[in-house]
Amino acid sequence: MSTVSLTLDTQELARHYEEVSAAHQFKAGQRLIAKLAVAPGEHVLDVGCGTGLLAEYVARRGRESPGAQSLRAPSAPCLARPGG
Repeated sequence: MSTVSLTLDTQELARHYEEVSAAHQFKAGQRLIAKLAVAPGEHVLDVGCGTGLLAEYVARRGRESPGAQSLRAPSAPCLARPGG
């Protein structure tokens, strides 16, 4: 059975992931949130939130948006974001 190594999971990798993610995944997430028409008071669970960029976007619009991430470095910025 293989194990997952977190030795390459660094803050630098998290920052790079967010830069790359913003160009594609984040914009797609914004479109999805718009199509879902999530109303104030509703909750959005961002599973695999990475650095929490989309969860922060949702939270800043008055919606509850907890995020869940299995890797330690990408989730550190997520927890540090407003509403994280």
